[in-house]
Amino acid sequence: MKLGVGVNIFSGIEFLKPSLINLRKCVDYIVGIYDPVSLTGEEAPSYYIPLLNLLKEEKLFDVLIENEFTPITKFTGSDCCIRIQQLKRKKYERARCVALQKKCSHFLGIDTDEFYDERQLNNIKGLIEKSNYDVTICCLFDYVHSPLYRSKDVSKLHVPFIFKCDLPFNGFSYPVLVDYSRTVKAKNFHIFNKDDVIMHHMTGVRYNKLEMKRKFQGHSHFNGSGEKDKKAFLEFVNSVNELKYDKVEDKFGILKYWKDEFTPFYNKYMMV
Repeated sequence: MKLGVGVNIFSGIEFLKPSLINLRKCVDYIVGIYDPVSLTGEEAPSYYIPLLNLLKEEKLFDVLIENEFTPITKFTGSDCCIRIQQLKRKKYERARCVALQKKCSHFLGIDTDEFYDERQLNNIKGLIEKSNYDVTICCLFDYVHSPLYRSKDVSKLHVPFIFKCDLPFNGFSYPVLVDYSRTVKAKNFHIFNKDDVIMHHMTGVRYNKLEMKRKFQGHSHFNGSGEKDKKAFLEFVNSVNELKYDKVEDKFGILKYWKDEFTPFYNKYMMV
């Protein structure tokens, strides 16, 4: 297997370096594709491009591509949600095409706040190759407030996982709830259980409150539902329900990176 990865980049780039370092141990080719503004037209923060350039200099990407698109500036409800998903799918598709040109046999699309355990990812690659699945799907753990707080149970949401690189992203329905911006039409697919492989999703974690608010920019659910949902989400992630979340170790080195590297870099550009 030659595994290519496409990283969808806008908000959450405070996770990008730990994510890329983790991926480098498991994959063969990394395509970063970034938006100069959000999918709904908000400007990126001042540290955004300098940080991407730094990570490129450190050779954590094999290629870094600026996404070309027309931002959505007029929208209502579910129409906005669908259009954002379509734009996001086009980003993943462009990254897949690059990976295919580089002779990758399989592909994985991820966001900046998503992580996989190195051991699980390396083990599952061999199984996928032998089983000849067109598309695989996995479940995920959600994290809130900090990389130290992980949900006790897996989410109802699943995520399309590794698939054959010659299959394009396309609208498709599976028997489980998935991120529809990453669906791939397949003749055969397999849904892994959490003991095989699981994605660690820092969905309710950001560097600070300002960066948490950036999460909403170009996000299909939150732009489709409005301010009430955004407020409820912020209240939810700022308080940890110990009945639903376990305290765990920071296995991906996120907090150390934030302390040692990201904080001085962020302060320099944000004038903190």
